[in-house]
Amino acid sequence: MSELLSATTQVLVSRLRESSTYAAECVLPYVEAQARWPHGTSYNRVPTAVAEIVDRVRSSTSERVLWEFHRTALVACSSAARPVLAADARSAFLLPFWDEAITEMVVGIEERDTKALDYSSDAFTKDIALASGRVWHGGAQFIEPRMGFSRRALLQGGMPTLANGLRSLLQLGGNYPLYEIHTAAQCLRYFSADGWTECYRRIGQALRSDPVAKGVFGTAWFFDPVLRDVSPNLAYLYQFPLAHGATFLRVANTESSNNSALMKSTTRRRLYEERKYSPQQYLMLWPRDAIMSLL
Repeated sequence: MSELLSATTQVLVSRLRESSTYAAECVLPYVEAQARWPHGTSYNRVPTAVAEIVDRVRSSTSERVLWEFHRTALVACSSAARPVLAADARSAFLLPFWDEAITEMVVGIEERDTKALDYSSDAFTKDIALASGRVWHGGAQFIEPRMGFSRRALLQGGMPTLANGLRSLLQLGGNYPLYEIHTAAQCLRYFSADGWTECYRRIGQALRSDPVAKGVFGTAWFFDPVLRDVSPNLAYLYQFPLAHGATFLRVANTESSNNSALMKSTTRRRLYEERKYSPQQYLMLWPRDAIMSLL
């Protein structure tokens, strides 16, 4: 795998140089900037060092060359990240999932359109985070280490959320550092009750090699307890963690979360139109000892 990524990177850099020498020379600084992504900065909040390189390439070339640059950068980041992931006890055992996703990315990268290879696309921000090793592939979820949830989310959720959230903070020992989980296109084939259970066990295994991390959190519409009535087939997403020590807190909604909840199910759309269901985001907090008890 490493040899394939290295060879593909060389080919893509050579092709990029034919379009723009300047863009080709920016690939290595970009890869290095991705590796220095600050802890606690989410995959979709681009730090200044990365944004400046992208802006320089964008302003000095064309949108087509920027597409070529991002295509090349995805593979170059993958080539640099794989040995780092392999040397880290927290992520080395997850490499089969990473290899699978990166191989599919490399094979299909020529088919990406220009809008799908830029930071305006959430899919791209997840792709580049995976390629650079900033998130790990755990099967049913991406895992983003060294993250923390905002205490403001507890305030925005109302008094019950604040009270339960403060208790959860005491159980966790703080709101940082934690592992944050994300759903991505590369995870959907593992999106099942068994797939999630195994993913959580993998997270527990990673935590066993990471004594600093305090636990796991995630925010999603599918953590809503009412799904046991609205979408019973998804009830496991809430019930399994709850049965094993996780806490769920109601937090503020987002437009993207509402859209995701409604566009994936005719039943939820119908109930929403009948005012019998309204999407609601929940924050899951799961202390390290509780999730490690799954091992």
